[in-house]
This record gives sequence, C-alpha cells and structure tokens, in this order.
Amino acid sequence: MLSVLYLLRLNLTILFLLIILFLIVIDILTFKGIRFKIKSTYKNFLFCLYWFFSLIIYFVVFYFFYIHKWQRNPHDLIHLYNFSAFSLIIYLPKTMYAVFCCIQLTYNFIIERVTGFPLKIINNFFQKTGLIISIIAFLVLLCGFLFGRYRYEITINNLKFSNLPVSFNNLKIVQISDLHIGTYINNPKQIDKVVSMINRQNPDLVFFTGDMVNSFAEEMPEFLSSLKKIHANIGKFAVLGNHDYGDYYLWKEEKDRAENHLLLNNYIEQAGFKLLLNENKAIIRNKDTIYVAGTENWGKLPYRQAGDLNQSVMGIGRDKFVMLLSHDPVFWDIFVTKQSNIEMTFSGHTHGMQFGIRVGKFEWTPFQLGNKRWSGLYKKNKQYLYVNKGLGSAMYTGRLGMWPEISVFELHSSN
Repeated sequence: MLSVLYLLRLNLTILFLLIILFLIVIDILTFKGIRFKIKSTYKNFLFCLYWFFSLIIYFVVFYFFYIHKWQRNPHDLIHLYNFSAFSLIIYLPKTMYAVFCCIQLTYNFIIERVTGFPLKIINNFFQKTGLIISIIAFLVLLCGFLFGRYRYEITINNLKFSNLPVSFNNLKIVQISDLHIGTYINNPKQIDKVVSMINRQNPDLVFFTGDMVNSFAEEMPEFLSSLKKIHANIGKFAVLGNHDYGDYYLWKEEKDRAENHLLLNNYIEQAGFKLLLNENKAIIRNKDTIYVAGTENWGKLPYRQAGDLNQSVMGIGRDKFVMLLSHDPVFWDIFVTKQSNIEMTFSGHTHGMQFGIRVGKFEWTPFQLGNKRWSGLYKKNKQYLYVNKGLGSAMYTGRLGMWPEISVFELHSSN
C-alpha cells in the first residue's frame, strides 16, 4: 500500500504532477466511455458539467499545494480529510469504470482480431458492467461517509488463560484505539457518547492503543475534560501510534516536531492515561501481580520504528502474566511471537480498513490483501492478538461495514 510518508518525501512539483496526471487520465477514460451512452438532448450541458466539476477538483489540489498556507492547525487537516473523502467518493468509481474501459480497448485492439467475437456485444457487456459497478461503488462510499462514521459497535471477547492469577479472574478490559481526535472537532458530542459507552461497561482497565491525534497536540485540549471522565477501576493505559509522532506534517524545524510530541504526551497523561513508552507497570491484587507493558510505535518502513520489546518487558519474570499494548499489529508477528511468551497483545492501526463486507462472523475487505492481521482476534500457539478497528478515521472520513469499535474483554483464569 502506498504510504503518505513516501509521498511527503517527493518533490512538491513532482507529487502535484503525478496526482493531476492520474486524475486527468481517469477523467479522459471515463468520459470516453460515457459520452456515447448519454442520449439526452442535454448531453452537451452534462458534458460541460462533468468537466466543470473535474476542473474544480484540479484547482483545489493546486490550491492545497501552492496557495494555501499550511499552519499547525487541526482545522487544516479536517479540510484536507474531507476533501480527500470527497475525491475518493468521486474518483474511485471513475477509476473502476476506467478499468473496464481499458479492458474494452484491449479487446478491441487485440482479442477481437483473434477470436472474431462481435465487438458490439462485448463492448456493451464491459460498458454496462463497469457502469453498474461504478454506481454501486459511488453509493456505497457516499453512505459510508454520511452514515457510517459514528455507528459505534461494542465487541465482546471472553478468553481463558492458564497463568492468569486467580485474584484477577474475570478481569474486565475495554480497548479503544485510533481516535484521530482532531476529526471530532466539528462534532465534540460524539466523544461524550463514546465515553458514556465505555463507562457503562464498568471496566477494570482501559487500554488505548495509539493514534490519539492526526498530527498536532493542539487537537486534544478541548477534549481533555471528556477523556478524563473515562473511568477504570484499576487504571487507564496508553501507547503512541504512528500519527502521534507528527510524521504526516512538513515541519519547518525538527525542534517544532519534538515540542509537539512532548506536548501531546503531556496531554495524554492529563487525560488520565499512563503513557507506556517502552516500559511496563505492575498491577497488584492481593498477593498476585500481573503486568501491562507498552511499546512505542513499530511498523514496517516507512513507519516509525521506535518500539523495543526487550525494554518494554524489562524486569518482568517469564512466569508472569503480561498484557502488551502495541499500536501496529505487525509487531506481534515479528517480535512478540518469536521473542516472548506474552499472553495477550492489543493493537490497532488498521481501522479495519474502514470499508468491508460482514455477514455473521465473516469479515472481508478488498484492502486486507497484504495485511495479515487487520481486524479481530488472532491466536498463535498460546499467544493472542486483538486488532481493534479504531474509533476515528483518516483521509476517507467514513466507514462502511467496519464500524468504529469499542472492544471489551473478560479474562478468566482456567485455575
């Protein structure tokens, strides 16, 4: 998957030209496909309307690149995310249609000469199929944008562990992840709703597994009073995600990024969370002890690789029950299952890809290709990983099928 971090490293003009070239090619292929299908007397007007809206998008892209003065301002990111969502709703269906047009052109120039199958029949098939799929894709993305973003769901998981001390039997944990809290600036009451849903679970522990913000610490202050109200009988713990390091903004100086990072860490602590930066915390009940450990973000390049498992579990005996918070689930496969006996790991990062199909327990998304651990519970030998789908959204500010999630766990001692 192409990372935004790679795009940020490109020359500004080259990146702009690549984006505009892609949009123009898609628009030309789509226009060539539909122009013979529109028989209305207003077709010239409709054609002008088609290119008018396309030109508006080209101009907005130009505006974001060369005119808009980007500031350390959460509202700038909201505008960018909303525009990204709008562009995706328009151009993903166009791209799908353009693919069918390319297949049709390939057939016209090559395959028809070999097979002799009539052009008219195959052209109608590709045209109609591409058009139907594109319309469905448009409606699906639009519905996800309008109705799916705040359709929260609570998932319940009951797990047994042989080495969970009896004193912690029936331990109740709530995990939340990927708030991207700046995207709630225009609708802050949604955070109050999330807090209320969490507190109704009466959890012993609350885990937050990264991506508190989109980029800026300034996204948090107005939500601090709400986040402080999240109640946990034992405590609240958090780790950082890839967005929490400010890597998605072109800082003028490195010291500005560092200041932003330290300020965000301070806000997370003010919200009542113990921030675990490659460290652990002992939880004692009666004479029994379990541990909550947390790593900094570690993901495959170009994502930041600051996590250190050995440091995170330093001082913990191998016979102790450990719960690990690690934002990116790839950390589990690469380090946790190979270097430790950590029983339970909590991750986020993927957002469940924000779009997919769910029928009963079956879940599928076209974006899961290349993402081995992307949603739900996984087990390898005696070690568990849970990947939370997150509460917020990035770039495409919508969800369909992969709803924003609050995951609840009850841990039981098999003793």
